[in-house]
Amino acid sequence: MLDRFPSLRALVLVLFAVGPLVAATIDATATPTYAARDASYDDTTSGAVAHPETLFAVGTQTMQPAQQMARAHWGVDPCGGQVQVLWSLLSPEINAQSSWTNPTSAYDNPTQNGDCKVTFNPSASFDWSKFCTVMIHEYGHLAGKPHSPDQNDVMAAYYNKPVAECGTQQPGTAPAAAPAPKPAAQGPARAASVRKTTTVRKRVKRAKRVRFSERRRAHARR
Repeated sequence: MLDRFPSLRALVLVLFAVGPLVAATIDATATPTYAARDASYDDTTSGAVAHPETLFAVGTQTMQPAQQMARAHWGVDPCGGQVQVLWSLLSPEINAQSSWTNPTSAYDNPTQNGDCKVTFNPSASFDWSKFCTVMIHEYGHLAGKPHSPDQNDVMAAYYNKPVAECGTQQPGTAPAAAPAPKPAAQGPARAASVRKTTTVRKRVKRAKRVRFSERRRAHARR
């Protein structure tokens, strides 16, 4: 068929020759984008809260402490402090994901990271401890930390337990009231006291009778 249309054949040959060069040029000029996703299931400490996207809304006093702890944990403010945090539906098995661009490498040069985002999944299970720990984890990616094979490390691919600073009371909430002390059992104690007093009195009376008898005997001897 191409033999009947020489011009069409020539165009196809040109596309085969130039196409790979065009694709390579586009790939070379684009800044690579990286993303790290972390698995999700109900592994909260105090029980999953309803509508975490509302309780830990962007810019609120419940989200900001988690970001502050993340910065303090790594000792750096990733991406020059330009990190966008948002809530958006992800795959059901994902807690959150962080994404960023870097012209050279995913983790080797974090100071060159740009377009940094942390996306939390509103369909995942969160309480304060887990939300705070996941925030530290995602900030770790933006600070140049890859996943760790150690399941007890905050950078493990699967959330295991809260880090120490996130295991405390949620900032801005009132501490739980201490349980009232149990009243002392007064009945048995009083009974014991009465018995003890009765015994002492009996001993005292017995001692008096002994002394009186001794005196009588002394007088008799005289």
